[in-house]
Amino acid sequence: IESKGTDYKFRKITVETPDEVIRKLRLTMLVSLRGAGRFIDINKNEVDKIKYIVENYSENKTIEDLDEYLDYMGAVDHNLLFEPEKEDTIEEKDAKKLAISKWAKDNDWEYLKQQVKICVGKSRCDDPILRFVKETARLEFLSAIVIKKALPNIVVEANYKADDQGIPFNTASGGTGNRIGADIDVFENEIHALLEPTLATSRSFQVEHELPSIRNHIIETAKLDIEKSKQYKEWFGLFIASNISRDVGDQVELIKHLNNVEIYPWDIEDFVKYSETVTSIRD
Repeated sequence: IESKGTDYKFRKITVETPDEVIRKLRLTMLVSLRGAGRFIDINKNEVDKIKYIVENYSENKTIEDLDEYLDYMGAVDHNLLFEPEKEDTIEEKDAKKLAISKWAKDNDWEYLKQQVKICVGKSRCDDPILRFVKETARLEFLSAIVIKKALPNIVVEANYKADDQGIPFNTASGGTGNRIGADIDVFENEIHALLEPTLATSRSFQVEHELPSIRNHIIETAKLDIEKSKQYKEWFGLFIASNISRDVGDQVELIKHLNNVEIYPWDIEDFVKYSETVTSIRD
């Protein structure tokens, strides 16, 4: 190491490159983290795709013709596409619930505050699992953990894409097909609340994009619950963001007046701190 220190950056070889390889592998959604982030394995939720890859892409092709090469490399294999409207299986939903409950139980409030601060500040994360989850998905994961830690008896259903261990790959998809598009559903007795975290800090994005989307999610969620004769009688949203624009407060009052929809804006760090004291989602 001493003799080659001027030729190679050993931290890059031993730390940064392996980390980046794992991040890239996780982008395929075919790889799961195991053993508290110390190992990687195939994602058993996608075993059919993995078998297909092994059968069809295990041998390197030798292509002499440039156009043929470009056609091959530029082609999309539709067998490997992910369907944005695909519903989670029961096993996938259970894995996410189990992960949220475990993280809520195993981590104290100070650690959660620290991780949220790192996430919104986009600082380097040293957690062996969270560092492989991009910030947007990590914030949804942490928000679900916080509300579950605050209220252990509620049901938390996160809609982000996750591996077979319940660790997020990507954020929740938007509203497409039969999907409403909410980030996190929280159920407590007759209440169905939505948690909608975002890293976006610009006024225009918060006011013109996030709030109308949350309003629509709440309205559509209430309609669907009523159509399916669910027991819920109260619906509202928690909008969780950092550097909340003052105009957000005005806009939620306008939405309440025009649409009879309740949205409660929270600064992310305040949300975590206040969650220590609550006894109900209403709080």
